[in-house]
Amino acid sequence: MNNLHLDQSQSCQEIEKVTGLVVKEAVSKIKPLKGNISGSFVSDALKHAPDSFFHQLATNYRSWLYHGTVTKSLLACSFLPNLKSSLKDPADPGSYRAIAGSSLILKVFEMVVLLLWGDLLSSDSLQFGYKARTSTTQCTWLVSEVVQLMQRNGINPVLIVLDCSKAFN
Repeated sequence: MNNLHLDQSQSCQEIEKVTGLVVKEAVSKIKPLKGNISGSFVSDALKHAPDSFFHQLATNYRSWLYHGTVTKSLLACSFLPNLKSSLKDPADPGSYRAIAGSSLILKVFEMVVLLLWGDLLSSDSLQFGYKARTSTTQCTWLVSEVVQLMQRNGINPVLIVLDCSKAFN
């Protein structure tokens, strides 16, 4: 992440960018019928909320940013089974992977942060997972090229491989 050196007044000005309009835009980016982990509502309840709701939510988000704390109950997550493929046997426990579901209110907060300050966030150029326009194929190609370069220069590299087949698709 880029180093941000803001004095207190600049930080407060940045936090004030969290408005009801930004929250409403963030909510519009959430998929329809996405369930909250509580099971008590879906994203459409947020999408069709009145504007006063978005302004109140913005007030809560600004409070989190000012004070540096988030309501603990919103930090809870639930691990949900997800069938890896429709071709897999649903009766086989190995056909599932666990995904973590979290609060929709927290997901909206994440989207607000990305809308306002996402351009300030970056990752290493060697990060391939969970990053748009990258893949394991690119990572494999890079490792292969480095190994070949080392071998051309008379170095015999030692590689260690970790089988994560159960951790990822």
